[in-house]
Amino acid sequence: MRNARKTVLLADNHPIFRAGIRALIEAQSEYEVIADVADGAACIAQAELLGPDILVIDLSMPGLDGFEVARWARAHLPSAISIIVSMHSGREFVRAAKEAGAHGFVSKEDAGSDLMAAIGSSSGFYMSSSAGREEAAGPELQLDLGAPSNLLAGLSRAELNVLKLVAQSNTSREISEVLGISERTVHSHRQNISTKLDLHGSNSLLQFAIRNRRMIETL
Repeated sequence: MRNARKTVLLADNHPIFRAGIRALIEAQSEYEVIADVADGAACIAQAELLGPDILVIDLSMPGLDGFEVARWARAHLPSAISIIVSMHSGREFVRAAKEAGAHGFVSKEDAGSDLMAAIGSSSGFYMSSSAGREEAAGPELQLDLGAPSNLLAGLSRAELNVLKLVAQSNTSREISEVLGISERTVHSHRQNISTKLDLHGSNSLLQFAIRNRRMIETL
């Protein structure tokens, strides 16, 4: 007899959190976690192989981030539900999740109480109780709105064009198509931008761009 339980693919690069979320989901008899992985590329590979009903995706993962995975799922697994989980809860991140095609956004601090509701939601875009609130930017991500030139004046026009598209949660491939340049060139621009802005970590540029999207779009 065919298994009637809904299948879930879980992606998060923090083993303890991933194990906790797996236990939470598997405690519900109607769901089955068919795989859990630690990065975006592995998530896509397993999704292609297994065709899950639901993807629970951490935003900040090595390599491909959660938005990129959600965009892929929208294009290649249109019947699947994608839920973004993140340590960030600001409205900029919620908006970016919607634009990426996710069906819900759950702040990690709400995961224990709200994740199953997000997975089971059948209509609209689900936001956990803390999602969409204002949050203070970390010093490595904060843009000095009074003097943006201090941070951005050193960027070339080509780098600014890339940064604007990053702020819209576009993948490197999508940026290359919009600008008519190679993905390798896009990666080079992203690395140069991160260096000039003193951003460190695999997703720091994305987080900076999303958090400061309104300012960046005026440049």
